[in-house]
Amino acid sequence: MTLSAVIEALDRAKRSLSPTMKSTPNQAMSIASADKAITALRPISEILSDLERHRIDLDQARQTKLANRREDLRTTARNVQWKVTQAGDYDLVDCFQVNYRNDRVTLRIGSEELTAFNEADGKKLFDRLLIETEKLDEFPFVRSDFIHSIKGAIDLARSQKLDQDGKVKIRTLYPLVVLTRHSLDSDFIKQPLQKSFTEYSIAQFAYDFARFGEDGWKEDGYRLRAQLPTTRDIMQGNAVTLPSLNGGERRQICLIWYERAE
Repeated sequence: MTLSAVIEALDRAKRSLSPTMKSTPNQAMSIASADKAITALRPISEILSDLERHRIDLDQARQTKLANRREDLRTTARNVQWKVTQAGDYDLVDCFQVNYRNDRVTLRIGSEELTAFNEADGKKLFDRLLIETEKLDEFPFVRSDFIHSIKGAIDLARSQKLDQDGKVKIRTLYPLVVLTRHSLDSDFIKQPLQKSFTEYSIAQFAYDFARFGEDGWKEDGYRLRAQLPTTRDIMQGNAVTLPSLNGGERRQICLIWYERAE
């Protein structure tokens, strides 16, 4: 039944019921009018029943897909030699923590949210992870600039007395890194406007911290040092969990500082 036929049926039902709308309707005529309206609307009732059954089928198919999503993702990732770990209500897939809530998927880099989107298909979800990995790797930040930005941010924190005996909480350090990295950006220095400002998420920061630290933290005669958080630091949200890269373990960081390297 086409949409125009549905509209026509509704119009016929409306016309049939018109006599019953009078202030003193004829009962016999009202019954006949109601019968005509019911006849006119019966095809629509059948369509509604079909639609309800179709909706049930769609929901069952969706639930089946959601039930298979995690296993499809894990299988696809393992097929390309990605490290996969199932952890309760989320999976660790390469550098990502993948959280699920119905159709909603949230990707985290370590402890930090990267993005969230709807995806019920495990193989398509893996394709999205490939895209996000490429974006993380292609972010315009080289190792030496990253380390210089960390050192500059620590100096800035110390000048503003945001340190603890020269050590700076990583969550205090992050926004200062955003500032110092732009001091290395010639385009931003020439034109310090919003259009020349490059967003730098804390998820990207955690990823860069993990990837650039794989070769050590020594640079230009000094070395970055990091301190693990205490239970209190974790409870107060002062720590950042770094992602696992190249099959390594995730680690947590709370305080950052630098020392002269021997």
